[in-house]
Parts: sequence; C-alpha cells; structure tokens
Amino acid sequence: MNGRTGVGGWTTARRLVPSGASVLLVLLAAPITHAGALEDAVQGLAAPAEDKVEDSIKKLGELDDARAWPAIDALCDDRLRVGADGKAYVWDSKTHDARDPLTLAIVANAPRPLKEVEVSNDIRRVALPVLAQLRLGSPSAAERLAA
Repeated sequence: MNGRTGVGGWTTARRLVPSGASVLLVLLAAPITHAGALEDAVQGLAAPAEDKVEDSIKKLGELDDARAWPAIDALCDDRLRVGADGKAYVWDSKTHDARDPLTLAIVANAPRPLKEVEVSNDIRRVALPVLAQLRLGSPSAAERLAA
C-alpha cells in the first residue's frame, strides 16, 4: 500500500465519500420520515386524552410545518372530528364532507359516525400560539397576513 490506497484497492477518499445512490436514498427518506411525524402529530389531535392532544400540538409547533395549521384551526373552532377508526378528520358543515386534516381533500369512505373532538380552553391556550406560528409560515400571503 502506498498510503493512498486502502483495503481492496479502494482509495481512502472513495471510502469517505458516499456514493450518489446512498445520498439520493438519504434525501428521499428524509421527507418520508418528516411526513410520518407530521401525520402522527396531526392524528394525535384527536386523542381521547387532553395531555396527548397538548403533546401533539407542541410537536406540531416543533415541526413548524404550515401544512398542519388547518388541522389545528379545525381543532380550535370545533370542526375536528374523530372517526370510528380513531383517525382525525376536518368536518365541512356546508357540504357535510369529512376531509383529510393535512390535504383537506374529501375522504370518500370516512367512517361514520364522526364524533366531535372535545376541546377545553386549556387546549386552545396551547393551540392558538402554535396556530399563529404555522400560519406565519404559510406559502399563502393571505394566510401570513391573517396570522
């Protein structure tokens, strides 16, 4: 060995620099992990225990992803519902549709009946500052102004 070549003929630099495929794999996996944490925290807004709801709100504040603000907004104004499957839905009282709390897309086969998520003033005190923070990060200028 001449100091530049390592085991099996690989250079030291080659062993330290990750391959393009491994970098791509890491970059593709990162958003999936983040989306899972975001979805888990949003679903936690429909938990039966108040402390779990508060923990989910705090987690959404830490994640600082503006996609969560419609779910927190629905929680604060009594539009968040929980289905028999235990998942959270945003209730649209005009169309009587259940919507996905992250995308606001209509959920065609939402389990019925949907039960209103109980929200105390303590939960609202935790949620409102996080809601304002998330709305300030929204890509929509109108939402940032409303915050």
